[in-house]
Amino acid sequence: MEGLYEVRRLTSALELGRGLRNQACSLFTTLHEAGLAQGRSLSVVAAVAVYVACRVNGLPWTQTDVLEETDCDQSLFRTTLQAARQEVSLKLPPRQPAAFIPRLVSAVDASDSVRTRAIEIVQSLPVDAYTGARPTGVAAACVYAAAQEQAVSITQAQLAQEADVTTVTLRSRLNVIEGVLEEQ
Repeated sequence: MEGLYEVRRLTSALELGRGLRNQACSLFTTLHEAGLAQGRSLSVVAAVAVYVACRVNGLPWTQTDVLEETDCDQSLFRTTLQAARQEVSLKLPPRQPAAFIPRLVSAVDASDSVRTRAIEIVQSLPVDAYTGARPTGVAAACVYAAAQEQAVSITQAQLAQEADVTTVTLRSRLNVIEGVLEEQ
């Protein structure tokens, strides 16, 4: 019961819907029955269940977002996530950069036209242009490129902070994106 309460608390703190909460509770129960909770904090297993539910449903919540709402250690979270993937054969879909764009645009108070253009940019990229890169970094670079096209004042540092990446990562993704855009 304590673990399910923690799942409910996390989903409420992240403002997730009832359907996702129920899915996370179901996943928590599956992980608990598989013995994943033995020797681990229930809050860590609950955080993993919520993160996986978000990820499976394509929501743009990162590990950092979930961990900010709990007292879990990041390395323990990652270890538990890896164990969950092995124990119950979890298949997590790759994160899509486009899912993070609305959140980033909102965080830096940019316009809908910047959001629309950033989504157009990311959708025009071939998959190999961002394979292996953090999707939040790709999304931040697309938002920055869209803002620059429209002469909207957003700094790389602002976007990097909101995307939880370094400015070096943002610039690196931006260079790739600009190269692809020039070829089109």
